[in-house]
This record gives sequence, C-alpha cells and structure tokens, in this order.
Amino acid sequence: MTADDLDPILQITAELPSFGDPDLDRAAAFAVENLRRTMKRYEAGYGMTNNPPSDILVGRDTGWMAVGLDNVAPAFAAASLDTFRRRQFANGRIPEVVVGTTGHAYDYDLNAADNTPLWAWGVWHHWSWHGDRYFPDFHAVFTPAMRLAGDHLIAEMERGEGLLRTIPSGDGNVFGIAGWRNIIEGRIQAGAVTEINCLSAFALEKIGEFTGDARYSDAGRRLADNIHRELRRDDGLYLLKIDLDGTRDAQVTADMIFPVLFEIASEEDCAVILDRLSEPDFWSLAGIRTVPASDPAYDPAAGAGLLGGSWPNPTLWYAAACGQHGRREACLYALHAVAAPVLATQEHPWQGTKPGEFCEYFHGESGRGLGMPLSPWVPPTFLWALMEGLL
Repeated sequence: MTADDLDPILQITAELPSFGDPDLDRAAAFAVENLRRTMKRYEAGYGMTNNPPSDILVGRDTGWMAVGLDNVAPAFAAASLDTFRRRQFANGRIPEVVVGTTGHAYDYDLNAADNTPLWAWGVWHHWSWHGDRYFPDFHAVFTPAMRLAGDHLIAEMERGEGLLRTIPSGDGNVFGIAGWRNIIEGRIQAGAVTEINCLSAFALEKIGEFTGDARYSDAGRRLADNIHRELRRDDGLYLLKIDLDGTRDAQVTADMIFPVLFEIASEEDCAVILDRLSEPDFWSLAGIRTVPASDPAYDPAAGAGLLGGSWPNPTLWYAAACGQHGRREACLYALHAVAAPVLATQEHPWQGTKPGEFCEYFHGESGRGLGMPLSPWVPPTFLWALMEGLL
C-alpha cells in the first residue's frame, strides 16, 4: 500500500446512478476506472496530465475535467482547480500549463484563450454543487482569483472594443490558435473567435454569481449581446471567427456547439445549430466530425483529427446540448457513439483502441482509433455529459 492509496483526495467518493441503459452504465464504470488511473498527486499539486505518463497539466483540460469529477471525486476536482489558482498570473490569466514535477507555469502568450474561462466555470461548478464541503473555505480562497480572472476577461473585452480578440504570439499551432483545436500545424485561428467569446461571456456570468458582484454579470451580458450582433450569421449559425483584419470566417465546424452549450444562442438558433450538427456529413462511425465531410478542406486524419477526424469531446458536448434542449434520442445516439469503442471486446474489436479505455480521437472515415488509447479528459467529460445532458 502506498501513500496515494490512503490519500483521501485521490479517492472516488461517490457512486453513479444507473442511466437505464446497460451499455452506458458499463461505459460509465470504465470512465471511473480510467479516472482512478489518471488522478495524480504531483509535487506541484493535484491534477490529471493531458498525455500520460507526462506530468503536463493543462488549464482548459482542468476546467473540463473538474465539472465531470464533481460527480465522483469532488475533493480531487477542487484540488486540481487549486493547482492552477496558486499559479494564476498577475494579470488574471490562468496558465495553459503547470508542470507537475516542478510547478513551472506558462502559456503561449495569447492575450485571450480558453484556459481562464474554463477554469472559472470549473470553480463555479464545484462551488454551486458542493460549497466548502470538500475544500476548506473554498469560496473565500477562490474569490480573489475569480475576481482577478473576471477583471482579465473584462480588460480583454474592452481592449477588443466589445469582443475578446486574440492576437497570435507566433506563426501558428499553439502560438496562433485560440481554442481547443490548437495543435493544427501552421494554422492561425485568432481575432474574435466565437468559441473564446462564448466561453468568456458564460464565465463572466458565473464569476458574477460566485462573487456576488454584478459588474461581472453585467459584462457577461454585454459580451453575449455583442456576440449576437457581430458573430451570428443571418441563418442562425455563428461565424467561426472574425480575423484581426476584419475578414468574417463562416466555416462550419463542430465548434458551432459553443453558442448552444454556453447559453449564448436563442432557443430558435440553438435548434438551427443542432439541426446542422445532426446532418450526416458531420457524423462518422465514432461520432461527430470536427469538420464536415462536405467541406472542401475536410481531411479525416490531418491536424491530429482536428480537420475532419472525430474527437469524443465535441461528440459529448453535442450530447449534453441535445439533452439540455429536449433531444433525448440524439443525446443517446452521441453517447453510444463514444461508448462503443470503450465497450469493444476481442470478439467485437474496435480498430486502434484498447477495450475499457476512452481513446483520444478517430479517423473521420474508417473510425480507427488514433492518438492516446486513454485520453485523460474524455472520461470525466463522458460522466458530465451523462449527468448534465442525459439525466
């Protein structure tokens, strides 16, 4: 027995309910076991690496992980958020990376990215579900950091004249892409990125609720209004971004889910977006494609699957959004798409995956598993989609 075996923060402390579906119940049990293998205590604090067995902890992943972990390991969720709170930059940004063994914190010098709003969402989520139960004085400890994060988001909103506008810090990839699809070699995705603005508007609302300060909530509503006015297309879909030179990028990608998931789009527009994401060109054997097969730029494997491959993440975001908007059948379909490779057996194999593990991403045509056989951020997101989408 090791010290970690006795560490209460590293324990699974809650049981999941039955979801009324044997396959989803089994996949959820596998998700919990995947979490047991990736929840770690490092010299720098608690966290889940983005790439086992490395010790790289990522801010955006920590936010997504925390909202899922709140269902089964809330003490670990709070502790992992605290690892990033203790290394928040002076201007309020949450780092992209904390190195688990050294505590070194850094980002890619993007003035506006997703780490800060996703971390803030995780903090609000834990507090709204658990209060101070699993982390002494959680609200008091995190309030200054939440204010600092909110001030940073407002400052970037003001700097961008109403929208957060990311300025690239390099030639591409992580230095030029604001958003989750940030490992496409040579790609620049900056300016007023719809994903970043939706996350930030939602986070500001939650920071206002957490702190009791209407200044943040008011800013969040102003930002949401600006998103409606500047980033919404006439057909009810949303732009991918407005480039820094003012060019409006109307490419249709799975990133359209963000105005729905983060409560920016109207009910009417949510229906338009979910309808578009439900069309066959968006779907492969393994779930939703990052870019639909009808797009001239579609490639089922390029850019780590971010130009047309299927990542479980957006499939689960879609599932949760469908569940929240009364589309239970579509929610179940997406959940089963993510669960299927996990439930594979020798008799019913799923190429390129390991049974019982949530794979990182899949080829957009063949469905072959690519990337990490066990992706640490997918299991908690699967649990979140089940709990907050299906139930």
